[in-house]
Amino acid sequence: MNSYAERELLDRACANALAYWVEIVQTIRPWSNDTACLENEDLPKKLAKSVMPNYNSFYIPPAYVIRYQLGHIYMAKVALDHLDRFRPRYQDTLSIIDFGSGTSACRIATALMVADSIERGQAIKSVEVVEIDNSVCMRIMGNLIWQEFVKIVESEFTNSFLAQAVQAVSCTQAEQWDTNTNIGTGTYTWLTAFHALYPRYFDLGAEIERICEHIDPAMGVFSCHSNSYSRYELERAFPFVHKCWWFDGNFPKSASLADGRVWCPSYFIAQQAKNYGFWPSIMRPFLQTKSCALLWGSKNSLITTTPIFITIP
Repeated sequence: MNSYAERELLDRACANALAYWVEIVQTIRPWSNDTACLENEDLPKKLAKSVMPNYNSFYIPPAYVIRYQLGHIYMAKVALDHLDRFRPRYQDTLSIIDFGSGTSACRIATALMVADSIERGQAIKSVEVVEIDNSVCMRIMGNLIWQEFVKIVESEFTNSFLAQAVQAVSCTQAEQWDTNTNIGTGTYTWLTAFHALYPRYFDLGAEIERICEHIDPAMGVFSCHSNSYSRYELERAFPFVHKCWWFDGNFPKSASLADGRVWCPSYFIAQQAKNYGFWPSIMRPFLQTKSCALLWGSKNSLITTTPIFITIP
């Protein structure tokens, strides 16, 4: 599958999930296009200031999907691909514990990563993605996107590596980590947290450090905006990290534009955004978000790389 077809597949899955989301909300309360537009405009301002939005608002998950989902899928994929370079080849099963999992960008990125692994002849037989997020709304939206993603893959890309990959990926969702669980215990485990750090509201570093007392993760990756404030907060939050390197990149949000410098929602997502009030008139393109990530390894990690810069064309 070429990169354009892959991004179009993701766009369509997100667009279909948006339609189902509004259908679900309509059974609970009338959908307000005015409120949808306001939430969509306010969301990036809050996130840029590391202010946690109300993720249990009916309007925030679709606004998040329109602006960030595709970029975060590819950000997660780049990070997971990088971690996979250091996976011992005899390790053909994997657990990924994803904190602040939101709308399941990491789960979808995992399927893309596994497909690449199968194509290289270094197949991962099974991956359990453990999604930790206290927002019911975000978890529901993530499940909708995953279901649409799998549906399209299995109906239109039947014999592809991606079709094999989605069968290898399973998911467990939870509001918070349960120290009594056996998830990640005695298995090869990665910890991830993609743009999940809100220093004023939630001490993610302390939470993950608590988890590390119960399991022995091989590696992890935590991401944030690429400004110096976000980097400082991320480094402060994870004092237990033994080895770490920064890497940055620009990550595509859309399948519809060939220019890697500026991205906006594709035709599929744009149509739904107009239908449901997120953009009441002509879709305005917005600049690609720059992100960076802190890659870390345990004391016994074999990571010996130097910082790398990644751009997805």
